[in-house]
Amino acid sequence: MNTAKNGKFDLAGTMTGRERLIKTLNFVKTDRVPVDMGGTLCSGAHVSIIAKLRQAVGLDRPGDPVKVIEPYQMLGEVAVDLRDALGLDVVYLPGLKNFFGFANTDWKPWKTFDGTDVLVPGMFNT
Repeated sequence: MNTAKNGKFDLAGTMTGRERLIKTLNFVKTDRVPVDMGGTLCSGAHVSIIAKLRQAVGLDRPGDPVKVIEPYQMLGEVAVDLRDALGLDVVYLPGLKNFFGFANTDWKPWKTFDGTDVLVPGMFNT
């Protein structure tokens, strides 16, 4: 059971995220429910939300850019430091190309419609 210690919940548990997910998929009891955010393209969040979340947990300052890992949906990268801070169990494993058919390489700065500073793949054009 995850209990509050010093006002914070222990999200680590006694299992690795991989063990927790495999057991859950096999209907075996785990130490806690597995948590996913950004482990798949349908569980991700808009890059502006990821940027604000990173700031809220103290990982970034305003203006620090976040990578857009899927330009079609403008999904923000859930990096290792954010996964660790939130106690996430599922890891995104990207393919070679995004939905537009080009690789996420040669990152360049860009601003979203709401003014969030982001990094987009070099082939991304508007």
